[in-house]
Amino acid sequence: MPKTQTANPSFRSLLERAERALSKADFNAAHIFFRRALSLKRDSQTAVGGLLIADFCIKRGEFADQIMELYAAARALDPKRAKRFALGMIETIEAEESEKSAAFERFLSAQNGVDYNEFLTLLDNSPSFADLFEKITRSTNVFISRKSDWFDFVERLIENGYIEIAYRFIENASPFVGADDRARALLNKLREKEALIKKGG
Repeated sequence: MPKTQTANPSFRSLLERAERALSKADFNAAHIFFRRALSLKRDSQTAVGGLLIADFCIKRGEFADQIMELYAAARALDPKRAKRFALGMIETIEAEESEKSAAFERFLSAQNGVDYNEFLTLLDNSPSFADLFEKITRSTNVFISRKSDWFDFVERLIENGYIEIAYRFIENASPFVGADDRARALLNKLREKEALIKKGG
């Protein structure tokens, strides 16, 4: 008997599955179905919009609930314009995040002291982080010009037991790093280290 061939899903069926997944906040499934729909119809603005929303929510999960609340409300009012509203909000969030990042770089550049790369070089030839940090901070500061270096430095402060200093660093920079997952990870690590120190560990 001849084998029965399974028909490939149509563009419309893929789009419907993608929309259902998106409405349920199943962003990974939505991403897959929107991509497959686009492979059949590359000029579909509906699929492009859905893919962008799913992609953003996967990468920036901290904003996913906010985006989906707006998307659900917009769909209830005007389904055809719902994605446009959500994409507009994504554009606003990304613009704000970009400005925060630029402001953070300006914040770091305004500090004075030993350049962080120089600090790391000195650290290679120092007995310990604490020894070098104490020597430098008696007369100056560590000058940090990159966001990634700031996270690295604060993590080193936490690891070496400089709890109050780390707290101040995070507090002063909170307007710039508050929504960053790395900042939350640092705070969790800080609390764990603080609890360990209090236990005498």
